[in-house]
Amino acid sequence: MKIKNILFAGWVIAGIFLLATLVSYIYLHNFFNYLSNIATTMLFLYFSFKLLILKYEDENSTKIKNFSYLF
Repeated sequence: MKIKNILFAGWVIAGIFLLATLVSYIYLHNFFNYLSNIATTMLFLYFSFKLLILKYEDENSTKIKNFSYLF
């Protein structure tokens, strides 16, 4: 998989989350559900960029042994 395909898939999934957030906010008027979906989307974007870009950015680089780079 190329990095562009991975990032495109990530943005598509994030767009679905944001669309579900707007629909729930407009039609259900549930503000806590709105905030929960925004937080879920932000966490998804954060971890997708951290994991996917750092993992697939340079195929010839050495593997990172621990997961401290996530945070």
